[in-house]
Amino acid sequence: MGIPVYKFTVEQSTKVAVARKCSNCGREWTAYLSVSAEGAAESMRQGDVEAINKAKENALKNLGAHVMVKQHDVDEQVLCPDCGHFATLSVEKHFSKGYKTGLLSKFRQAKWGCLLGVLSFLLLALISSAGIVGIMLYVIESGDWLWCGWIILLGFLIVISAVNFLRKLRMFVQSAKIQQGVKNKMNSSTEDELLQLVVKCYKENEDSLELGDAWINVLSREVCNQAGSSHGC
Repeated sequence: MGIPVYKFTVEQSTKVAVARKCSNCGREWTAYLSVSAEGAAESMRQGDVEAINKAKENALKNLGAHVMVKQHDVDEQVLCPDCGHFATLSVEKHFSKGYKTGLLSKFRQAKWGCLLGVLSFLLLALISSAGIVGIMLYVIESGDWLWCGWIILLGFLIVISAVNFLRKLRMFVQSAKIQQGVKNKMNSSTEDELLQLVVKCYKENEDSLELGDAWINVLSREVCNQAGSSHGC
């Protein structure tokens, strides 16, 4: 029987103050961004204080690295509280060629991100299925029924993969159907209307300009509300 090894995990979190300046009215404000990190350590003693302290040290070290990254964040909490435009650095990063070009780029990236998700979850389901088959053959041959626990775990993983596979597939198909409708809406919208579309996507994406499902969901609703079934809604 092997010697038991205990793993201790500690999470540390903090807030990072990041300066913002509006690209439209020049208003300056401070965004307070949440940062968290984990640290781990192992010991052969249960409740080892030294191992716990080491885990805390590792968590703080990781937290410091995450803080440095977050200090250069130009994606979160970047909407001006006065005029509703975006911070200068955010516009330079995401919309340097205008809101129309930026929105189309976000939509395409989100669409191909969905396709990547479809392939990833499909691969995960196939690998898990192969693992179940292999374990079942081993159990039948060896009679070691303790391995059945892995079958349950892999089965649960297949269910999760299948649910996410279908969700991503549905979203990819929907985005492909309305792609022309999105282009038409971008071309027919004024700069202020395009700004409001970006704001809707930003808010649904939890106050962030990073990639996410919101860029497809919001634009899908907008196109479908405007054109109905003519664009595959």
